[in-house]
Formats: sequence, structure tokens, C-alpha cells
Amino acid sequence: MLNLKHSIICSQINIPDQFKRVELVGVDLIIRNTSTRIIVCYHPCHNDDMSLLIEALKYLLSSHTNVFLCGDFNMPHVNWESLSASDKKCNEFLTFVLNSGLTQYVHEPTRLHPDHILDLVLTNTPIIHDVVVGELFSDHRLIKTTLTLQFETPNENKSLLNYWKGDYTMINYIIANINWNNLLADIPVERMYNVFLDILKKLIALYIPKSNPKKHTKKYPPYIKRLQHDKLYIWRLEGNSTLYKNLCASLKTALRDLEKDKLERNLVSGSSKKCFTYIKNQMGTKNEIGILKNGNNACLTDTQKSSFLAESFSNVFTQDDGINPHIPAKTKSITDNVVIEPFMVEALLLKLKDRINTTPDELPALFLKKVATSIALPLSLIFNESLKTGAIPSLWKEAIILPLFKKGSRSDASNYRPISLTSSVCKTMEKLVRNAIVGHLKSAKLLVNNQYGFRDKKSCESQLIRYSGDLLFDSSSKKPIWAVYVDFKKAFDTVSHSKLVSKLGSCGIAGNLLNWLESFLTGRSQKVMVNKTMSKPMAVSSGVPQGSVLGPLLFLIFINDIGDKYISNYLLYADDLKLYGTDETTLQSDLFKLESWCKTWQMSVAPNKCEVIKFSLSKRKSSYTHVSSKFTLNGLSLPTTSTIRDLGVYFSQDLTFSRHIEITIRKCHMRINILFRILTHSSFEVILKCFLIYVRPIIEYGTVVFSPITKVMIRKLESLQKSFLYRCYKKFNMSYISYFDCLETWKLESLEYRRLINDLLCIYKSLISKEICTYDNLRMYFPDVANLRRHKYYIRCALKNTSNQRSQFIGNRALNCWNELPEHVFPVKISSRCFKSNIAKLNLTKYLTLNTHTI
Repeated sequence: MLNLKHSIICSQINIPDQFKRVELVGVDLIIRNTSTRIIVCYHPCHNDDMSLLIEALKYLLSSHTNVFLCGDFNMPHVNWESLSASDKKCNEFLTFVLNSGLTQYVHEPTRLHPDHILDLVLTNTPIIHDVVVGELFSDHRLIKTTLTLQFETPNENKSLLNYWKGDYTMINYIIANINWNNLLADIPVERMYNVFLDILKKLIALYIPKSNPKKHTKKYPPYIKRLQHDKLYIWRLEGNSTLYKNLCASLKTALRDLEKDKLERNLVSGSSKKCFTYIKNQMGTKNEIGILKNGNNACLTDTQKSSFLAESFSNVFTQDDGINPHIPAKTKSITDNVVIEPFMVEALLLKLKDRINTTPDELPALFLKKVATSIALPLSLIFNESLKTGAIPSLWKEAIILPLFKKGSRSDASNYRPISLTSSVCKTMEKLVRNAIVGHLKSAKLLVNNQYGFRDKKSCESQLIRYSGDLLFDSSSKKPIWAVYVDFKKAFDTVSHSKLVSKLGSCGIAGNLLNWLESFLTGRSQKVMVNKTMSKPMAVSSGVPQGSVLGPLLFLIFINDIGDKYISNYLLYADDLKLYGTDETTLQSDLFKLESWCKTWQMSVAPNKCEVIKFSLSKRKSSYTHVSSKFTLNGLSLPTTSTIRDLGVYFSQDLTFSRHIEITIRKCHMRINILFRILTHSSFEVILKCFLIYVRPIIEYGTVVFSPITKVMIRKLESLQKSFLYRCYKKFNMSYISYFDCLETWKLESLEYRRLINDLLCIYKSLISKEICTYDNLRMYFPDVANLRRHKYYIRCALKNTSNQRSQFIGNRALNCWNELPEHVFPVKISSRCFKSNIAKLNLTKYLTLNTHTI
């Protein structure tokens, strides 16, 4: 049964006769000219045949983009966390859910004794705001689901500045003829920036035209307009006649072909960003904030939402305890000033993106870029005076916060991440200051090599290569390796300003520069914006400014000494910390040191979000049984897990990546189904390009870490691209011959071949061109013995190839192919681009498991 209010505009779905035995009902809701299909279903018995129900659901899903599906499906043996099923019926239903691009939102038992999740809420679009499993009703629990369906908002006829059509010739002429040295002489920085800002805003008012935003009306070519005219004329003359129906069909076909041609031009020949944006828009994934829960009250209006979110974001700040520990100087080198020249400012302004962004000083990046040469001099004067006096204009300390939904319930304010919009002018100065600080830190070698976040020549993949190499190398002792993953609470928002300034001083940052950084951190405020409605300003008492240029670097300096006293191995990616080693006592001792560090520097850890995993290469099953955690943090026992997600890659206890590959395959199948759903009338070329942009990067992320060597896993990964191409051929009624013929026809490479090329490039960039900073993490070295039969970059791997896991490590996996490369592929002038071009011309078939005879 499905009950709806009379005020809701909807139409009931007519179920075809062949599905009359299936217990389901559905309606189409029409909101803002968008149809959302609501389906309620009941499957009475787990053992009953599922085929008719699945066929009925496929029929109902095939014609609609936005679908909400709920009901009692009686599927007790599906694990919705791991997306796995333990019997045939449940696996059949789970496969349908995944292949249809549906997401299941109920994660608590809805039937008790035994506890099972039988009642499900599924959707293929992010309209679900909240799902709550409530009290018991009969033998099932009630489920309350809130949907976010935005009704039409009134159109505000407010004129906007059209920065694209400004008279920049006149603006630049006027700015260039102002004597800025005299105008900005002998006045405070705040006054300097206000004078500068007033002049620019007067010029904007004079030479940037205003335009009234109008509703976008589609412009059609003459032949479409003619069909529309004929359709209307015949309707008035003959009504719903055969001729009228034929004209309707012709118009529908013409409009579909026109849209198809438009996609061809915009997507096939356009940028990857355009293609990704189009897919995102078609999916309807908008960052809309629905109803927020404030205790027992609900925030309905934009004013209420912005105020509540502002309070929520402010509650995470910490108050300094007034204790600044003594920190000995880490270097004798001192940097105390930055001299800024006009040409340096101009160079950075010209690199700004062409966008009209919202900023506290109302100077968008597009405008600054257009007048970069003219304003470089006054800005250099303001920047130098700011550094000299340590004073910062108040507008540079303000931030506009955009709440970005992360995951979980949309009604919970804690599930929104604050995205800060700050002054583009201030960001330009920050870049200049940042360059000076980074240069100083590099020359003094102050940042630890264990930190991989926000660092040049370092990335998630380079850290994971080091991590997996360490785990495999340590496993040679035949002792299990324990790894503890530490989760900090709001790390970036809780940094103590005074303690950070002390750490900056210990790194040799002094004088005017240190004073400027202290002023930059303190006295800040932020306002939350929801649909152009602002909250009142809230003081920022702690944290590094998120959304700023300097914020990430300042955080790295703050957390840099966290592992100074650790004996165990540890790695950092910004605030993501993991400690690992074979000695449990040493590891627990390091966790006590972590507690002490957090207490000293006023940082908090969430023990319930930390995890422990035990790695082992032992073939005995007892090595992988679930054991209770032996480690504690803040007096609480840390939970253990058998699989853990680390920087986007899933690590299993046995150090194989089969679980990661399974999850990747499921995720990619869902994305492929989304593509076929939203690109119903698109050409082969459009669907293929969307696959390459929207799906293939998911398959290939982290392959230098997990690239499989067994034929089974290689086939599984390759099946993603193979099944996609087969579906494309079937969709367009094309004759499908073989997978490799398809690749040749569309000038594609197999996924296995691309992984091999990526491995070779990784080795080249690490050992030769030094574009990737891996130190000795590849476990590779150049042997001292020279051999005329080998090229000069012949290498060996220090990680002995004694197990499948070690064979899968990049140092062993790509070793033979690398050593057998011909001499001429290595360019005389070191260049990874030339190297890639050269190896692309080679026949590497013998290093591939799959070829025309094996797939």
C-alpha cells in the first residue's frame, strides 16, 4: 500500500499483465518538471522464485532516471556492508541491485530473533535525506525515510555584474595612470587595501555591465521550429489524428537527434571536465541542504540552516590552555622576511582560473586576471607593507563557508564539511609566502620523509608503495605485522594558534614573517552561506584556515614532530597516521607516546574510529582468525578488522588485494550502469568517452600497488572493459567479433597493458627522472656489475620473490620487462614523456597474461 497526500501531483504506474502476480505498486511524482518514481514492493518468502520480481523491477527502472524503491524483500543473507550474499537467491537479488546502480540505505536489523535486514530502502539518485529504523511494529521495525525533493523556488530578478563583458581596456588604462606610490604612502595596511578596493569597485560600477538573469530558453534550428509549428497547426485543425501523431513522433526523433549532436560536439571534442560535469548533472547530484535536526527542533528556512551550521562548525574549535611547551630550535638557518616584486604578483594573477567566485572582498578571480598587469604594483606595495608591519587587512581574515555533504544522514550537521571561500588577493600573497617557507624547509630538511600529504613529488600511491614494501619486507621474519590506523578528531580545526606559532619559530621562521603568520592565524571569522543566505559572523579560535593556501603547509609543520620518539614504523598523509611493526610491546609503547603528544599539543583522537589489523603471509587459516585487539588508546581497546581501506586501497590480512579488486569491480559495474541509464540516446563515441573519464580512473587508481599477477584476477579486472564494450555493441546492434578486435577498432588498450605501462613509468619516474619521491621504497637498486648485454638502467629487486604477495610487488612484478627493454627507449635527455612515447611503440605482448588466444 502507498498513501499520498491529495496535494502531491502524481500519476500511478500501470503494471503490465505479465507482472500482475508481483506484489508491488508505484507512482511518478512530478516536481520541478522532474519525475521521481516511487515503488513499494513485497516479496513474501525468501525461497520463492525471484526472476519475475526482478524482471518487473527492471521494467520499472528502465524508463526512469530517479527511482526510490522500498519494501519487505525477505533477503536475510545479504551483507549490505560488504555487498556479499551467502546463498543463491540473495546473490541473485544483490547482483540485480548492483547492476541497476541502486544503493541500499538500511543498515540495522528490521526483523528480530534472528536479527536480519529484511526491509530495504534503495535508490539510484541522492534524494534520501535520512533513514531511521524505529520501534517494533508487529514482528518488523518501522522505517522512517526522509526524501529531499526541491520544489520550484521563486525567480529573483536581481541584476548581476557581467564580468565577461567588461571594458578592461579602459579599466587597465585608468589603473595604470594612478600614482600608487603617492596614494598608498604613509598609511596603515588596512587603509591601503580599502583605498585600493574603493578604486576598483568604482571602476567595476562604471565599466562592468549589469545583466538580468533570464530563464534559459532553448534555441532550435529552423527545421525543428517548422515541425513545432506544423504540430500545433494540425492539432488545432484535426485534433489527435494520425497525421498529428506522426508529426509528434517526427518532432520527438528530431529533438533526440539534435540533443545527440550537441553531446557529440560538447563531450567528444570537449574537455574531460565538461564530460564529468555533464554526468554529474544528469545524475542530479546537487549539494542541496534539506531539513536539519537541531535536537527536537527542525531547521527549515535557509536562515535557520545557516545559523545552525555556523554554530555546529564553531563547536569543534578548541581554547588554548595557555601552556606553550619549550621547543628547541631545529635549525640554525633563519628566514624572517619575504620581498615581493610586482612581476611576481603579476605572474600569479595571470594563473588564476577564469571564474566568477564568491569572496569576502567581492573581487572575483576573472576580474583580477584581466587587470593583473595594472594592479601588480599596488598589490606589491600592500603585500610588502603587510609583511613589514605584521598587519593584515580584516577582509583577508574573513571566510564564507559553503557546507559540503560528506556521507551519512543529511539531517545531521556533523556530516557536512566546511569549505572556505577566502579573498583571491590574499591567496595570491599566501602563495608567495608559501614558496618562501617551503624553500626554507627544504634547504634545512625539516619536514620528515614519513609525511606524504601536500608534498611535492609525493602522493597517495607513493606512500602505499612504501607501506606495502615495508609490510612484505618485515614479513620475512615470519612474525605477524600489526598496523594501527589512528583517526584524529577535526585535526585541521583544532590546531592551537599559539602552539603552532611556537613550532614555526623552532623551524627558523622569525621576525616579520613570523609576526605576519601569527596575525594571519588569529582574529579570524567565518560566515556560513546557504542559498545566498548568510549567518552572522562566528569567531575562529583555533585551526589552520581551510580553503587557504597556507593552511595545509602550516598543519604539516604542526604535526611534523608527532613521530620523533616512535620506535615502530609510521607513515603520515596529512592527518592520517598509521603505526606498524612486528613488536606488539613497542607498538603499544608508541601509542602511549601518541597519547602524551596529543595531551601536550591539545589534539584529540577518536579511539572508536581507530582500527587495528594483523598482517601475515602464513598459509595457516588460524593466522587470519578474528582476534580481540591487544592495543589501547586513551584507556580504550582498539577494534580489529580483517580488511582496511587505506588511501583508497583495501588491504587484507593476507596482503593480497583480492578484496580491493572485488570492491572495485562492483563499484565500476554500478558506474557503468549509471552511464547506460543517463546516456540513453547518446552515440557510441559519447558513451565510450564517458567510460574513459568516469569509470576507467576508478579501475586504475592504485594499480602500481595492487596490480594482480594471477590469471583469475587479471581476467576479472579486464572483464569490466570487455563487458562494457559488449554492451555498447549490443545497444547499437553492431556485430561483436572479439574483445581485442574491439580494442583495435576503437584504438583502446587492454587494462592489463595499461597497468604494465604504468608500472614502467613509475619505475622510470622514481629511479631516473626523480619525478616521484620514493627513496628506496621500490626496493630496487642498480647492481655494480656491468654487462654489455644489458642497458645502463638494469636493476635488481631487494625483496626476494618467495611468495605470491612478494611476486605481486611492483619491484618484482615489472622487473623482467624493465630489464629487457631495448637501450633506445631511454631518451638521451631524461624525459618521462619521451620514455612513455618510446615504450608505446614496443610489442610487449609476451609480458601480458591475456592476449587474443587467452580471453
